[in-house]
Amino acid sequence: MKNILSYDSKLMIMLEGLANTMLLNILFLICCVPVVTIGAAFTALFGACRALMNDEPCFRAFFRGLRSGFKRSTLAWLIQGPVLAVLALTAHSVWVYMNAGVKMGMFTLIVALVGLVIALAVTMMTYLFYSRFECSLWQLLKNGLFMTLAYFIRAVIIGLFNWAPVIMFFLVPYTFLRLSIVFVVLWFGVSASLSVWLMKKPFASLEQAARGAET
Repeated sequence: MKNILSYDSKLMIMLEGLANTMLLNILFLICCVPVVTIGAAFTALFGACRALMNDEPCFRAFFRGLRSGFKRSTLAWLIQGPVLAVLALTAHSVWVYMNAGVKMGMFTLIVALVGLVIALAVTMMTYLFYSRFECSLWQLLKNGLFMTLAYFIRAVIIGLFNWAPVIMFFLVPYTFLRLSIVFVVLWFGVSASLSVWLMKKPFASLEQAARGAET
């Protein structure tokens, strides 16, 4: 029993990681309140989750990432956010009209949904990339698109997981309300950790290639 409750036991390490993930989740949501800071908040969260997985100070990483990446992440979001909004509103409007019995082209819905999924993937890959690599705004946007195309399935999973609460809010609001406590205290921290894990090897390969190019 003493071994289980000791500070360095697997159970205590797991509980500490869960508590840190929950606190990061809440910090992330607070930073998203101004809306224009969503990109910077995602960048900081990805960096903090990577630090947490590497047994490094995660809250220091969060605030460092928020501060250092604020300008470019925010500018990237101001470019990508309106695109997401237009695609989401288009898909939602077509969905509502079709459910109301209004004849709408299924092709329009499919195009809007596919475009939205790709845009979500590119957006998340942009901030995930910036949480690990320093680059200019143009390079950031370009690399976000490049990484999405290079690792399309992973990028789609990352995009859908990180934006699942927002998608549920529009499509199944009652289910969203039932699960709202999960979104508030845990979801984004877990989805960010999943994102970091999925791109761990690809990013490590990029880092190794960059070191090789320097030498």
